[in-house]
Amino acid sequence: MIRLVLMVAFLAAIAFVVMGTLQTITRFATGRDESTMPDTFKRIAFGALIILLIGLSTGWLGGM
Repeated sequence: MIRLVLMVAFLAAIAFVVMGTLQTITRFATGRDESTMPDTFKRIAFGALIILLIGLSTGWLGGM
């Protein structure tokens, strides 16, 4: 039963990623960007993402 639940969750995640990718491609193809996020918040979020990626890959975060 748990395998069925995991399979459904995996398929839902794949569908979510595919739909997000298609929406992004469509948005760029039509030439409109509907981002309502302020530029400073975008920069802070991007910086936090980079720090998180570096921390996880070096083992600084995650404990390995």
